[in-house]
Amino acid sequence: MCGIFGVLSAHSINKNQGNFLIDAFQTGVVRGHHGTGMITVQPDGSASGVSRAIAGGEFLSDDKTRKHLDKASRAKLVVGHNRFTTSGENIDEHCHPFEYENVIGVHNGSVPDGPLQKIDPDKSHVVDSSRIYAALDKADDPIEVLKHIHTGAYALVWYDRRDKSLYMARNGQRPLHIAETAGGLVFSSELGMLGWLIARNSLAYKNVSAAA
Repeated sequence: MCGIFGVLSAHSINKNQGNFLIDAFQTGVVRGHHGTGMITVQPDGSASGVSRAIAGGEFLSDDKTRKHLDKASRAKLVVGHNRFTTSGENIDEHCHPFEYENVIGVHNGSVPDGPLQKIDPDKSHVVDSSRIYAALDKADDPIEVLKHIHTGAYALVWYDRRDKSLYMARNGQRPLHIAETAGGLVFSSELGMLGWLIARNSLAYKNVSAAA
C-alpha cells in the first residue's frame, strides 16, 4: 500500500494549496513510511522529481529535498508519493517518482512481473513501477500499456513531457479520488484524507469523484 496526492493549480500553487501539500506529506505516512517523493511541474511545462527513502515528515526537513520544495512553491503541478515497500530494497533509487525521457510518475499497487515483461523485457528493473513507466515512456498510446497490467493492482499518476499533460489511471484494486476546487484540482488516494485536507486548508471545492 502506497499513497498518492497532489495539486494541479490554474496558475501557480497558492498558500492554501501549499499547506495542503505539506499536510499531505506528513499524514500520508499512514499509507507508506518507507519512502517519499515528489514531482514538480513549472508553468513552462518543465518537470523534475526527487525521492528519498525517508518518511514524509523527514522529507519536508531534509537538506537534499529543500531546493525541490522551493520549486514546488512556484509550480503549477505537484504530485506527492508515500511509499510502502512491496518490491525492491528500501533505498532512494527504488522510491517514486520514476523518471524517463518523456514521462515521470508514481504508482500505488503491485503488478506481476510476467505481464510487465511483455511490455518491457529489460531485466534490469527491480521495482514493478519502474518497468511500467519505462513502457509508458516508449508508448504512443498509454492504453496499450494499461491493457497488459490489468491483472495487477494500480493507481498511476504521471506527467508526459511530449504533450505537457497530466495523466491518471486506476483499476478497481486501488483508489484515487479527485476534487475540483476554485483554484484547480486536488487529489489523494484516500477519500477521507482528501476531505480532511481540503477542510483543514480552507479549499472550497465543487465536487469529488474517483479517477477513471
